[in-house]
Amino acid sequence: MTSFLPMDDYTSYIANSPASKKIWDELFGNKSFLKTCFDKQIFFTVIGDIESEPPPGCEGRYLALIVTNDDYQLTGSAFNMFLSSLKPHGEMNDRYELEFKDSDITLNIYNLAYMPLHKSVVIAECSRLVRDYYKSGIIPVLSISANTFGIEGSDNADYVCPGPITHRSSGPGYILELTIGERKRKFDIVSAIMDVWM
Repeated sequence: MTSFLPMDDYTSYIANSPASKKIWDELFGNKSFLKTCFDKQIFFTVIGDIESEPPPGCEGRYLALIVTNDDYQLTGSAFNMFLSSLKPHGEMNDRYELEFKDSDITLNIYNLAYMPLHKSVVIAECSRLVRDYYKSGIIPVLSISANTFGIEGSDNADYVCPGPITHRSSGPGYILELTIGERKRKFDIVSAIMDVWM
């Protein structure tokens, strides 16, 4: 009897394309906070509906902000500076999401709000951040769009690279690997914090 091994996910993504960098102008009214963080080697990456239209049946675009840093923690005043640097938005809800008033964007900032405790966790609507589908009906594909602030153009193509994206082996959700500089960082993208320990 012939046995078939499960096929590995084939991953694809959009990384730091010239068109995707406009997302920072859509989110931030003042980018001086981002520039200061970038100078301190604190990198902000947005993942989700960056360049694409919302999926059928979804209202608006859904994004999550990932922060990568080396043992750095935002103070309360720095977090408030971050919030004030954003374009007009509503109050943060219990899922750490901000609704932008003049656009169709919802931004999840759980990773930033809980950076000291959960540096590698993104609590968000997984199905809105990662596209999980079959190409040509048979090839499993995980796809994500990502853009890191301050890293633009092909000159820095090796500096920040998203991928691979895989299913979590221990429970629901995904693992996203970001290579920033010479360091690889893995992030759990899950719907609830309990999923991290499954």
